[in-house]
Amino acid sequence: MNTTTTPVPKAGTNVNDLAQAKEGDVGTFISDNKGLMVALVVVVLAAIFGYGYYKKASAEKSDRYSNELYSYTTMTLENFNKDKVKASEVLSGFENVYKGKEGFASAGSHIVMLSDALVAKDNNNEAYSLLNLGIQSISNREVLFFLNSRAASVAEDLGKTKEALSHLEAIIQSSVMYMAD
Repeated sequence: MNTTTTPVPKAGTNVNDLAQAKEGDVGTFISDNKGLMVALVVVVLAAIFGYGYYKKASAEKSDRYSNELYSYTTMTLENFNKDKVKASEVLSGFENVYKGKEGFASAGSHIVMLSDALVAKDNNNEAYSLLNLGIQSISNREVLFFLNSRAASVAEDLGKTKEALSHLEAIIQSSVMYMAD
C-alpha cells in the first residue's frame, strides 16, 4: 500500500506561508527582480512626464501659431477692407506668416476668412491660390471639407471646371459628411 506523507512544518512556521512561498507571490517576484522593478517604475514615470511635457509644448506651439495667424488676419482684413492693402499683398503676406506652420489645422479658418474677403472684392485668383495653399498643407478632413468646398466655388467662378470638379470629388472621397441622412 502506497502512502504519501506530507512534510511536517517546523515549529513556528505557518502552513499558509509555506504554500504561498511555493506558489511564488508578487512580493517574492519583486524581491527577486528589484533592478527590473526599479527600471520599470523609472520608465513608466519618464513616459508620464515625457507625455506631459509633449502636450504642454504642443499646446504652447499651437497658441503661438494661433496668435500669429489671428494678428495677421485681423490686421490684414481691416487694412484690405479699407483698400490699404492689395490682394496680392494679402496672399504673399499670408504665405510669409504661414511658413513653418504648414499643416496647422487652425489656419483653415484664417484661410477661409481671407479668401472670403478676397472673393468679395473680386480677387478670385488670389483667393483660389490661398485656398489651394491650405488644401495642399492641411491634413484635417473637416478643415479640408470647407477649403475644398470654397475652392470649388471659386474655381467655378474662374471658369476652371475641371479643378472645381476635382475639389468636389475630394470632398466626396474624404468621407466627411455634413447634413447627411
